Amino acid sequence: MSDPVSARGRVEPVDPVPRGFVLGVGVDVVDIPTFTEQLDLPGSKFALSFTGAERRECQRLARTSGHLAQHLAARWAAKEAFYKAWTLADAGDEIPGAQMDWSQIEVVKDRWGRPYIRLAPALETRVNGAL
Repeated sequence: MSDPVSARGRVEPVDPVPRGFVLGVGVDVVDIPTFTEQLDLPGSKFALSFTGAERRECQRLARTSGHLAQHLAARWAAKEAFYKAWTLADAGDEIPGAQMDWSQIEVVKDRWGRPYIRLAPALETRVNGAL
């Protein structure tokens, strides 16, 4: 039986992690009914946590699904997961969540529909400085 790796030839990592980098993994789960209640609270800051593009995309998706909060909750979970990974990688004395402008973390899709995180320039500079 031949080794499938050697049959394909030598396999090199695509993007090896440079020495000195710390990788963090963030996971988040959102309870949609509770999230929906929080969205509807007067003065809730959750609505301000999404960019205009995120809100438009969620409204577009909700026209088919009928569940706007579900799509917003998915983006909130992605933002929280990014935040957890970032703060794990930069485990200093202060966690910036309370002062965080969550709309600086934007969940977008690539041309194949895969989600990824795009950071506002100020936050990107801060995150890159932490790594």
